[in-house]
Amino acid sequence: SLQHVTRLYPDGQKYVGTIRADLFDGHGTFIYRNGQQYDGEWRSGVRHGHGVVITPDGDRHEGYWVNNVMQDVEDVQVGRFEDAGDAARPPSSRRAKAYFSVSDSELVIYDISARGVPDMDATSSGSLKGADPYVRMILLGGDEPSADTEFIRNEKNPHWKATLVLPLPNWAFSSDSSVPQLMVQLFDKDFKKADDRIAEATVTLPLVLAERFGDEVVQKISLDGVLFPGHVHDSTSAPRKVPPIPLTFKAKLQKKR
Repeated sequence: SLQHVTRLYPDGQKYVGTIRADLFDGHGTFIYRNGQQYDGEWRSGVRHGHGVVITPDGDRHEGYWVNNVMQDVEDVQVGRFEDAGDAARPPSSRRAKAYFSVSDSELVIYDISARGVPDMDATSSGSLKGADPYVRMILLGGDEPSADTEFIRNEKNPHWKATLVLPLPNWAFSSDSSVPQLMVQLFDKDFKKADDRIAEATVTLPLVLAERFGDEVVQKISLDGVLFPGHVHDSTSAPRKVPPIPLTFKAKLQKKR
């Protein structure tokens, strides 16, 4: 748990804030030997999150740090949005929400896996056996960029090793009301006809992606199965509803390469 401390160092430096496991963590102010101050968020002993540097001359530089490195001004715009209850809490316990100017950023999706992909391919006897699944990710809004994984032949529990990269629109994460949505679709590859859409879902990207730029987020969702008029390759059979399909992927934001 976090502890609030005041530490004075022999060389005149000073830290006032919270620590965890004897490392600066949470919120704190560090005063350097030359009089410069950093007031902001820390993680595991380094500056990480929203913060403000005040120089000995009184100049203020507000920004966002990742692993002790301040991000470029053109990459990051930070705004503070405090909860109604923040006024009742000490400043060291408040958490700033950081929102990015993402014109030079992209969403990276990887380590995608699904379970229980249903049989989709028709056999010579008319029954269904196996599927060749792949995933399509569509970033909704704006130009709606999309990317597909490769298909995996005859696999009920696929794990795709591909990395999908989608450019983010300029408005993304600019406020609580402008968080992008991601359409996730599961298809069965068909080598003779159009590919069959098996299931899909729309998810709102977690704010933590913007709050911790570069950090990995694990997203678990349930894809809603499509109602087919009959067997995919046999319209004379009874309609069937594909059951929900669990899918997991990892995501992070990074600067465009």
